[in-house]
Formats: sequence, structure tokens, C-alpha cells
Amino acid sequence: MAGERIGGRMAIDLPSPNSDARPRGAPIDMLVLHYTGMASAEAALARLTDRDAKVSAHWCVGEDGALWRLVPEQRRAWHAGRSLWRGRAGVNDRSIGIELVNPGHAFGYRPFPRPQMDALLALARAVLSRHPIPPRNVVAHADVAPLRRADPGELFDWERLAREGVGLWPREEVGLRPREEVGLWPREEVGLWPREEVGLRPREDVGLWPREEVGLWPREDVGLWPREEVGLRPREGVGLRAEEGAAPAAAGPALRRGDRGAAVRLRQERLREFGYGIAADGDFGAATEAVVRAFQRHFRQGRIDGAIDAGTDAVLRRLCARVAGA
Repeated sequence: MAGERIGGRMAIDLPSPNSDARPRGAPIDMLVLHYTGMASAEAALARLTDRDAKVSAHWCVGEDGALWRLVPEQRRAWHAGRSLWRGRAGVNDRSIGIELVNPGHAFGYRPFPRPQMDALLALARAVLSRHPIPPRNVVAHADVAPLRRADPGELFDWERLAREGVGLWPREEVGLRPREEVGLWPREEVGLWPREEVGLRPREDVGLWPREEVGLWPREDVGLWPREEVGLRPREGVGLRAEEGAAPAAAGPALRRGDRGAAVRLRQERLREFGYGIAADGDFGAATEAVVRAFQRHFRQGRIDGAIDAGTDAVLRRLCARVAGA
């Protein structure tokens, strides 16, 4: 049976038996994105509508842009499982869940095609028009269940969604494109290339910008920019920009699993402030590493190692600043 028309496509109703009533008075203020993580769309839809599987979502989006409506939005679909966001457990109670057909990491993870992203964007806009969902609450399954899930993963184009008004993206704040252009200097912070901004050229030997002109203190050996300006350094020996797709080196030692102390606690507090379910105990253990990986898959897609280097820290600080008081 045909459902509503969304973005020029007619959604197909494919009712799932796996839903129930939401708690009385629960607001619908979250949008959770998943990948199906199965070998085919047919297999995923069969599971999402199998009573014995006890899983579902409100919507499913095919790689060709096909839309299936599985559960009415006013009902609770069973998509997030054990989950927490912004201090509240039971994300299913107050969220809309959208599954994106993709084999996932277990079956040959691949980019999400443009027709699929176009359909998702139209659907997400329709969902946001019906429910008071703030950008901060447009999240990945991995964000709300980082110990269990990795979807929709590092190939998902969160930047495009945010650019079109769905969710948050740090590029506007720190000038990063964590997938294609990790390590580029942000124009907003220091004027991406001073030659274009003030007519200067770097020294031909190491690419240093003179302090008198741009106010930076590059290191005399390799021309590195200070952490205070952008939180990043180019690859050693280059002094200009990192190779495309390469993760920049940290300005100092990265925080990683096994570290303890006040610096770890501060970053845990920031992650919790943004929304992640994490204990601020100062112990960088497996749980913290899983949360950092989830954060990187969403906001720093060029570096998914579970460590907090200067670039990851910069993105986190700026995102926290954006949502402060919200």
C-alpha cells in the first residue's frame, strides 16, 4: 500500500509488528540514524518485519532512494536497544529511528549513494517538521550505544545533512572536513593560506609565515602552527598542509586508553556535556575509548582510533561551545 509522498517519492507501507505505545507524555525529540548491517535490502526488511526478531524502525531508506514506512511515528519502534543520550536512558521512548540499507562493517561497508542520501534528507526534513528535534539530538546509533554499535559509521555524510539543516557539523566552527580534507587549516581561524589573505608567500625552505604579518609562532624546524590557534599541526617536514585524507598529528601527546588523571576527566566531562553516556572518572578505559570512537565516526571521520588528539579535542570543545545552555 502506498504511503505519503516524500521528496517526490511515494513511501511504501510495510507494517512491522514490532512496536508498542510510547510512555505517556514522552516527547519525540530525537532522530536516530542506523545502517541495516545485512547482506541485502530484502534480508533487512524481512528482519525488521519479523515478529520473532523483535526489532524495527519507523523508516527504512534503500540505496536507490526507495522509502518504506514500517512503524507509525506516534508509536515506539524498537531500534536503539539499550541506549542513552544527554543523561536519559531508553532512547526508543522519544525518538524516530531510520534505517539505511547498507551492508555495514560486517558485510562490506560502502559509501551511501547519492539517491539514498537525497531521499534521507527529504525524509529527515519531513520528520523535523513534525517533531521538535534540535540539531544536537540528530544522532548515530553509535552515539547512543557506543559499546555495542558503530552505525551508520565513518562513511556517512553527516556534513551534508548539517549543511542542509539536519544535525550538527564542526566544519563551520573549526574548518575541518574530517573525511576528505583532514588537516587543512581553517580559513575562519587563521586565514587558510596567508598568500591569499595578505599577499605573503612562505619562506621557500620550510614554509614559515613571519610572525609580524600573521601573528603566529611557527616552529623554526618544520614550520608547525601552535595548538592555541587551531589545535592541529601539519605533518612533520611539510609545514603547510597534511596530505589529503591523512590525520594530523597531535600538538602534544594524545590521550588514550590506559591514561588517567585530570586531563582525561576534563574530556570525559565534555563528552558527557555534549550528550554521550560516559562516566567522568578520569580513567581512560575501554568505555571511554568506545565513546571517543563513536564521536570520531560522527565528527572526525578521518581519524577513528579512540584517542583524543588535539584535533579531536578541538572539535569537541567547539561543539560543546555551540550547544552550551541549550
